[in-house]
Amino acid sequence: MTFLETSDKQVRQFMELLDRAGTNEYIMVVAILCADLGKDGPNIENRYTKGDFKRAIKALRASQVYAPDHAKNYEAAIAHIREKWLHKAVTV
Repeated sequence: MTFLETSDKQVRQFMELLDRAGTNEYIMVVAILCADLGKDGPNIENRYTKGDFKRAIKALRASQVYAPDHAKNYEAAIAHIREKWLHKAVTV
C-alpha cells in the first residue's frame, strides 16, 4: 500500500502514533520514511542529540531480529541516520 492509497482514518491513526511516540520511536519512524522517500528529514538533527540517534540505531538493530522481513528497510534507515543526521560516511 502506498501513501496515496491510505484512508483518512489510517493517516489519523499514524499521526496519533507519532504524537505518542517516544524519542527512539519517533527517530526510527522518521528515518524509515526519509530513507524510503530519499529525503533528508525535517531538520531533525537540530532537535535531538547524537546519543538519541545512536539509541535509535540500536533500537532499529534490535527490531531487525523481530521483523527480519523488514531488515532491508531498517538498514536503509540506519544508513540514513548515520549519513544525514550523524554526518558520518556510510559504506555499503
